[in-house]
Amino acid sequence: MATKKAAKSPQKAATKKTAKGPKKAAASLPTHPAILARTLLEPMVDSSYYPEKPVQDGQALLLELAAKIERERPVGEAVYALTHATTEAFNDLQEAFYEAGSEIETVAREAIADDIDFVLKTYGYDVDLEEAIPGRGGWGGRGASRAAVGRRPRPPPPPPPPPATGDQGQD
Repeated sequence: MATKKAAKSPQKAATKKTAKGPKKAAASLPTHPAILARTLLEPMVDSSYYPEKPVQDGQALLLELAAKIERERPVGEAVYALTHATTEAFNDLQEAFYEAGSEIETVAREAIADDIDFVLKTYGYDVDLEEAIPGRGGWGGRGASRAAVGRRPRPPPPPPPPPATGDQGQD
């Protein structure tokens, strides 16, 4: 039976420990209580399948999205520029999952999309989620987009062995 990782708060995901104590990530944390109270990417945090470091990096990407929304306060569909950048960052993070023997698959895709949707709704955006995260090349469920071009695809499984041939009296 796989053991579950302890759920981490978003604040811990965006904080790095150093010899001198905790150090905030480059981007500031959002201030909205609902964002800070939520365990982002919770299905991934709760599963031993997903490596801790890339999951924490994903949580930090979502916190960064929320902080940018608070700072920049984009109006309407202008928020897409921020969500597209976050989507690209998740595409880039896919490699870290591969290297750790994992991937951004169905559960992870849904967790990421749900949390991006949660962030948008928390700040009052009523936008099309498919428009908000169209470049889900490495982790999108509905086909690769231009954002995935040039990304390392997951290698296909090896072909099945050829059928056994028996001596059937042929020359």
